[in-house]
Formats: sequence, structure tokens, C-alpha cells
Amino acid sequence: MNIIQHSDSTLLVRLWSAIWKILVFTILWGVAAAPFIVPFSKYFEKLDLSHPLQMRVYYDFSSFAVLLFSTWVMMHFIEHRSWIEIGFKNINPGTDLLFGILGGVIWLAIPIGVLALLGLVHLQSGGQLQITPILWAASAMILNVAAQEVLGRGYIFITLEKNFGSYWAIFISAIIFMLYHIGAFKGEWLPALNVFLAGILFAVAYKVSGNNLWLPIGLHFAWNFLLGPVFGLSISGQEQWSSAWHILRIKGPTLLTGGSFGIEGSIITLATTIAMTAIIYFNLSSTK
Repeated sequence: MNIIQHSDSTLLVRLWSAIWKILVFTILWGVAAAPFIVPFSKYFEKLDLSHPLQMRVYYDFSSFAVLLFSTWVMMHFIEHRSWIEIGFKNINPGTDLLFGILGGVIWLAIPIGVLALLGLVHLQSGGQLQITPILWAASAMILNVAAQEVLGRGYIFITLEKNFGSYWAIFISAIIFMLYHIGAFKGEWLPALNVFLAGILFAVAYKVSGNNLWLPIGLHFAWNFLLGPVFGLSISGQEQWSSAWHILRIKGPTLLTGGSFGIEGSIITLATTIAMTAIIYFNLSSTK
């Protein structure tokens, strides 16, 4: 992993540089997103959509596009660099993306497998398999995940890394990732810790793949897509990603199952996330 040290400027100068750039980026993102989000909220409420995830596709596409625009503005006018340097410079992204998806499948399979061995996972036949809602969910999910990764591991990350070094950038970006899920924690510490560790995992995946976003996007997408649309389980305590059918039902002690937050609040997921982070770091950092 290519570790970047912070600049030689004083701490106060570096702190100010990071704060004003991230603040301008955030304001730009919010202002640019407003015309695409606010006017359409009531419009979508009146539509008789065949599936609510159709609305999510629009919102997530808008968020992703506006984030890319905001990134381009900051990189072009402030950093004087190409916007693809935030994580899209890989000329062969397919390998990292597929590896990330495979890693995400394994990452999720382990806690579900352990819970199944403990007798806490049950098959159920709720609803009916419908391809169209799953395709809508997949479309919305990949846009949602890409937007989250651009936000958490894009311009903000490289700004933190430039001013404070790679390790601090990984740590702070994971805190930011945790904070924009904070509304779902409901005061519980384990879900918050697990989401923070997931942020560490995605940031490490970003670094070991040469500051490219495809590996963390693959990891993030596989976990979320399988968990919600495919298995019908909650994602960070939210049921909106569930499709019209439900394969699995997980019931048992909250410490093991995550309770209402879902499997992402499980202590088994905590151990699995730490293990996955170590595997990715030690197996890929020496080859990049």
C-alpha cells in the first residue's frame, strides 16, 4: 500500500487547508443537488410507481452525478488536477470490481453461515420472486454505493491524505462514513462500531488498490445487494431495500443477530469485518 505522509506545513495550516476545502466541497454538493432533489419530492409522492425503488434510482443517480460534478469543480479549479485521480484512473477496473464483489460475497457469507450453524437463520417463503423489482434495486444500489464511495473515499479522502497522511485519512474517513449513518444506530454502540469498521475496510481497499474506487465499490455493493434485495434482510436498520420476497429470517440474541439494526449490528460481523480488512491489507498491499 502506497502510504502518503502529510505535508511539511504546520498543523494549523494543514487543518485550515483541509477544513475549508471540505467545507466548500460539501456546500457545493448541497447547492448543486437541491434543484434535482427538492422540486421532485412532492412530484414523486403523487406518482403511482410500480415499485418505490424507481424513485430511488432517480435520487441516487442525481446524488452520484452531482458528487462527480462537485468533485470535478474542486479538482479542476482548486487542485488543478484531473477529477479521475480521486479513484477512477484504473485502466482495467473490471478486475478490482469483480474481486470486490467476490470479497463482498465472502464477507457476508461468513456471518450468515455462523448464524445458520447456531440455528438462528431460518428459510422462509414470504412474497414472490419478481425480477423487475430486483433489477430496480440493483440499479439504485450500485448508484447509491458509488455515491457513498465517491463521498467517503473521493475528494474528501485525498484532501485528508494530503494534509494528514494516509493513516489519518483512513481513520477520519471511516468516522465520516459512520456519521452519515448515525440516524440508524438509535443509541446502540455495536452497530456504530461495525459501520466505522466497514469504513476502515473500504478505505483500506481503496488504498491497497492504488487509490482506486472499484474495489471498495464492489465490496460495498455485494454486501448491500445480497443483504437487502436478494435475502430480504434489513440494511442498517432499513427495510426499504427489501424486494417483494424474503428468503431468510434471522432471529436470536441481539448481540449475535444485530436485532432491529440487522446483521450489520452483530458481533460476528464485527469479527468478520476485522478479518476481511486484514486479509485485503496483507494480501494486496505488497502487490500494489
